[in-house]
Amino acid sequence: MITKITEIYDKEIYSKKVVRAAIKMYTGICKIDFEEKDRVIVCTFYGEMLDIELIKNEFGNFLIEMMQQRAAL
Repeated sequence: MITKITEIYDKEIYSKKVVRAAIKMYTGICKIDFEEKDRVIVCTFYGEMLDIELIKNEFGNFLIEMMQQRAAL
C-alpha cells in the first residue's frame, strides 16, 4: 500500500531552488511531488513500507540544513 503525506513550505523561508535540489537528493528514498503556488511550495511524499511521516520530517530538517549552508556562503 502506498502512503502519501503533504507538507507546505513558505517561499519566504525556503528557496524553490533548494527544495528542488533536496527532492532530487531524496529520489532514492521516496517519491516527492513538487507544486508551486503563490506563496508556498507544496511537497507530497509517497512511500511503501517506509515511515513516510519520519521521512517528511527528516526532509524538513535537511532543507533547514541546506538553507543554513547556502546562507553561510
